[in-house]
Amino acid sequence: MKDVDILSLAGWDWRDNMPVRLLSNNPDQMLASSSARLLDKNFKGGWNLKVGSAEADQFPSNGLRSKGLHPEIAFVGRSNVGKSTLINALVSQKLAHTSKTPGRTQQINFFYRKPYTQRYIVDLPGYGFAKAPVKVVEEWNVLIGAYTRTREALVRMFVLIDNRRGLTKNDKEFLEFLEELGIPHQILVTKVDRTSLPDLETCMKEISTHLHGSKAVYTERILHPVSAKTGYGVPALRELALSLLSDIIR
Repeated sequence: MKDVDILSLAGWDWRDNMPVRLLSNNPDQMLASSSARLLDKNFKGGWNLKVGSAEADQFPSNGLRSKGLHPEIAFVGRSNVGKSTLINALVSQKLAHTSKTPGRTQQINFFYRKPYTQRYIVDLPGYGFAKAPVKVVEEWNVLIGAYTRTREALVRMFVLIDNRRGLTKNDKEFLEFLEELGIPHQILVTKVDRTSLPDLETCMKEISTHLHGSKAVYTERILHPVSAKTGYGVPALRELALSLLSDIIR
């Protein structure tokens, strides 16, 4: 991304429509602190697949409500938005299957890291266009809906938007769906290494305009730019993910 130094350490506050500083966005600076090294030790690598669910009754448990539920975070986006690649960058491990062919994630994958066997990073199938029969794509959408409606321990849904394409019709419909259900969610603007700074800012402003117009309530106010290829924004996202997965839900 051109002029990346200007945007260094910056996300975008859609409510105020302006750049804001992100924590630990510089990988070299981040690993210099003891807390960063602890984070690196407790999050990178060692993740495993708990289950790949093609039906809602295959979803794993988050624990007992009486003893507190273990939190989970989920990643979703349009097919070919770079979701699985970003998850792999987040955990520094080839965990989620990646492909240049849209629609390769065909079930909901729950990943865990010992000893926290009921705290999940969840990889959802891509919505929208995919090289699969219409009926299959519809089944994926039903599965995503079932997941979103039933997971009490879902503390944040990360919705990935390709900055080169901006908000598509499918993106807008899914964000509206999350708002209707009251699901806390945050937008990650992906593939920022493939664009210029002015184009990225234009994308951020367009997303902000849409969120204002739709009177979004459950959208976290920081739009978070990331590049799985260069690592831009990934350390800050890793820090955020760890904080979200830390507390028992009571």
